[in-house]
Amino acid sequence: MKLTILGSCRQDSLYNHYQITNIKNNLTYPHYSKEVVQVIEFCKGISTIPHLLTQSLFRSGILNKTAFHHSTFQQEYNTTDLFIIEIASRISYQYKGHYAHHILTESKYGCQDIEAITIRDLTDEEIEADLIRMKELLTPKPFIIIGHIYTRCVGKRYELVQLLQRLCEKHKIPFFNPVLQTQEYSPDELYQKEDIVAHYTPFGHSIIGKKYIEFIQSQSL
Repeated sequence: MKLTILGSCRQDSLYNHYQITNIKNNLTYPHYSKEVVQVIEFCKGISTIPHLLTQSLFRSGILNKTAFHHSTFQQEYNTTDLFIIEIASRISYQYKGHYAHHILTESKYGCQDIEAITIRDLTDEEIEADLIRMKELLTPKPFIIIGHIYTRCVGKRYELVQLLQRLCEKHKIPFFNPVLQTQEYSPDELYQKEDIVAHYTPFGHSIIGKKYIEFIQSQSL
């Protein structure tokens, strides 16, 4: 099975078990739903993004000051069997009518008009519309929505995970909550010690990788 990861390093354990396309590492890994939709449209060749602007929107373009053409990734997209899509944030970054990876806001990457980036939280309705659009774009290929990790059942991160759970149930989209899937282990075992928890320990990666396999197999994909 060949996977495309539209998410962060929290899915890197999947590299130990599946063939993974180069889209995450060579193009971008999105964090919010509108960014995901934009990546899919780009890889399908139906995007309206001007060629030179791609170096200011996609993570690898920002890091390497390189513009992309969709044809570079179309074969990888077309041969994907399953998409793993992590939605980790509500915060969107709009730049020149399109959606950018959040690092564009960091001055060290050389954006000359950071003040032109519009930063805002996406509404519940927008996120739902984006999930519907993902389903339209990806069908008949299957996909799984992944929630962010959290260590307490309050706050924006937890609330987003709960929203995604409800919306995925409503629209019959498989949803994977990594916290519920690993609740038999302690956070100290699973996550690196950070002010804002965002990364797995090596042990955490080994556990979540096995949980992904079990979940994917349970979906009969």
